[in-house]
Amino acid sequence: MQLLKRLLIVFILISSIFVALAPAWAFQNEPKTFRGIKWGTNISELSDMIFHAQQGESKVYFREKDQLIFGDADLLHIWYFFSNDRLYSVVINFEQWSNFNSLKTELFEIYGLGHSPNRFKEEYRWVGSDVVIFFDYNELREEGKLSYYYLPIMKENLNSEKQKAEKSNDDL
Repeated sequence: MQLLKRLLIVFILISSIFVALAPAWAFQNEPKTFRGIKWGTNISELSDMIFHAQQGESKVYFREKDQLIFGDADLLHIWYFFSNDRLYSVVINFEQWSNFNSLKTELFEIYGLGHSPNRFKEEYRWVGSDVVIFFDYNELREEGKLSYYYLPIMKENLNSEKQKAEKSNDDL
């Protein structure tokens, strides 16, 4: 039953992403890589990754000599997420309004204006055919996040969860 709830939540989240962002379906310079690493690359091909944690089915790594900068912005962390040992997400954490503004300028220059679902919040989305990017900043906490998601592997994960749930229901 718990698996079904998780599957439903994941399905709703991914569905809402597609529905909410349909008008912004394509963006310029959709990234095929992140810092030279192609989406879907196997962890065994990346000797400079250091294991950090496991979150559910995902393994989280950081890069040994990663530059914690993006344009003119200083970053706190860059986390690389792998599913079945393949890169499918990168999450970048940062602090301070000045870093948010630097990142926003850089992202708008690279990818074009992002879709802002709420004009009262500093959050932006870019949705491409293979990659979705989320960028937001919490002014009260003075922290933000920039997240990249590779959709083909996300879809595989969703289908896998769905099959597990169906099998679990069949076993009842």
